[in-house]
Amino acid sequence: EAELARRIAIPEVAGDLTSVKMGSAVDFLSYFLMGDEGLKRYSQGGTINTDNNVYLEFSAPLSVGKTTLVAENIANLTQFRESIIPYLAIPSQPAEKARQARIWQENERAAVLADRLHSIYYMMDKEFEYVTLMQRLKNDYPNYAPYKIMYDNYKLTYKN
Repeated sequence: EAELARRIAIPEVAGDLTSVKMGSAVDFLSYFLMGDEGLKRYSQGGTINTDNNVYLEFSAPLSVGKTTLVAENIANLTQFRESIIPYLAIPSQPAEKARQARIWQENERAAVLADRLHSIYYMMDKEFEYVTLMQRLKNDYPNYAPYKIMYDNYKLTYKN
């Protein structure tokens, strides 16, 4: 986290990342969904796209305009969400270790709400649930970076 924070602090990088709500190491890492273990579980049994099996080329056009498919894909991906903690360097100081655990446990709780919110964004029949979840994220996790992006979209959609 400290090394990432140092790299983000470079003015050109900081400006770009701040504009997409990733201006700190915590904000940037809040978008973590899964690492090696989650990816292995998610991809198990999946179709491999190769030169001899161009599955994506021929299946992708069948998805055009199907916004519910986007929601299904998000829901499917987020089932494999992992904690970021095993992928981070663990601080040697107990207070710093506790701080790190607290931040990422809170982010994981926010991610559960945000995952559902992200999925239902593409289902227009879920407007009440969307507005309710958006309000809950705003109240409980206002500093969760993925929420900030969703809130910008929410403001454009609902003019709140």
